[in-house]
Amino acid sequence: MGSRRATSQRSSTRRAPGPRGAKWRDAAIRGHVSRGTGILNNTTYIGCVVWNRRQYRKNPETERRVARGNKESEWVVNDDHHALRIVDDALWARVKERQQEVGKVFSYTTTNRLNGAHRPS
Repeated sequence: MGSRRATSQRSSTRRAPGPRGAKWRDAAIRGHVSRGTGILNNTTYIGCVVWNRRQYRKNPETERRVARGNKESEWVVNDDHHALRIVDDALWARVKERQQEVGKVFSYTTTNRLNGAHRPS
């Protein structure tokens, strides 16, 4: 966990622009596993490009974009493992295993969603 934070801090000190021109944060690297966001969940690195995963609509009250997930049957998937792959299957599998381990550690409570942010004793 500290390595993602350190990576984001190194990227910021090198003045490499982060997503949308902002500073790098560890969430940009970690992302959200079930949504497939973040660098560690980007299937492009294993040669699988997915289009039409989400649609964006503007909320008329807040004027903000809201992402809505499309059904998996509507996704357009291009598997070109030979031309696009930059991460091998073994490394991808290790990352996914580690994400599951970390997810188990932080899923110890279901009573209050805010408790998920606290580390267990």
